[in-house]
Amino acid sequence: MVGKQALLDVLNDLEELRQQLAALTRDQPDGWKNSYFALRRTGVPLLTNLQNLANTWLAEQGDTLEAKQFRELTAAMRRALADHQASFPVSSIAPDDPLFRASSQRVDAARANVHSFVKARMKT
Repeated sequence: MVGKQALLDVLNDLEELRQQLAALTRDQPDGWKNSYFALRRTGVPLLTNLQNLANTWLAEQGDTLEAKQFRELTAAMRRALADHQASFPVSSIAPDDPLFRASSQRVDAARANVHSFVKARMKT
């Protein structure tokens, strides 16, 4: 049985990652692009872990419609992230670029949708 806390922990880790990436692009400390690249890489196992935990949890609930909705939301988040990373390799990120900001906001919105979906189901 998947614990609710494990899912919440991964969701919180993803939010923390989002905040760290935003801080790097906002503050741009020395070597920030190297740090940004390293942080981007930490997101892959987090997303995989989230998807595995949530799929197991939803299957345990016996609600296949919710499992399907979750898979659609996570697929949308992964697409947004893949598009963002393909369009903005770390070496070419210009934090003030409106296209970069809009792309980042699409990734954030997709992540927030997944987060809201899981948290809403945790309450039931």
